[in-house]
Amino acid sequence: MIEWIKNRSRQGTIRGILSSFVFLMLLNAFIPVGRFLAWIHFTSLPTVPHQKIPGWALPIGFFVLLAAMWGWEIFFRGFILRFFLKRFSWQQALLLHTVVLNIILIPLLWQTGAAMKEMGMVRFFLGENLFELFLALFFLNTGSILAVTFLHGLCNFIRFLMVSDAGGPFPTRYFYVADSDAFYWLYLAMGLGMVVLQLWINRKRGMEELIPSL
Repeated sequence: MIEWIKNRSRQGTIRGILSSFVFLMLLNAFIPVGRFLAWIHFTSLPTVPHQKIPGWALPIGFFVLLAAMWGWEIFFRGFILRFFLKRFSWQQALLLHTVVLNIILIPLLWQTGAAMKEMGMVRFFLGENLFELFLALFFLNTGSILAVTFLHGLCNFIRFLMVSDAGGPFPTRYFYVADSDAFYWLYLAMGLGMVVLQLWINRKRGMEELIPSL
């Protein structure tokens, strides 16, 4: 179990946590960009009946999310991804880790995506898989379970507790309504762009040199 939660170095953890704030803005940039392009507008009311989160509950929700994401990252990055990295190339390890992840993720995404009529299950599924792939690459770069947990928790806090699709099933503080279907393709395009960016960063640092230290 200790092997699952170990971090490559204190330096990697600090660098990962600090860079999380930059990546947080980039990962969620589809929302302000969509607003700038007039592809979405904001509202205080959801289009489906579910509770709007009161302001006082947000700090509690944040720490609950962090705890949940810590368990998620320990299992999928600390155990599953490390397990495959010791036996296969990093490309094969990422693919196999994604297959295992989707065994659990698909039922959750099917239920959630089916409730998001405008986005649709397929696009929601692709978007979440791009996000998980980015997090896996981020973990390879930082070697830190703490850093990837921090980024994962922050992102989910923004996307699901602070502001979310008004047609979605998430109890949220603020809501946006898509005025153009192009907004959902923007979400996927920017998610793919973040995967490419993190892959480029990893290659610049030397992917083959990063793996053994995990």
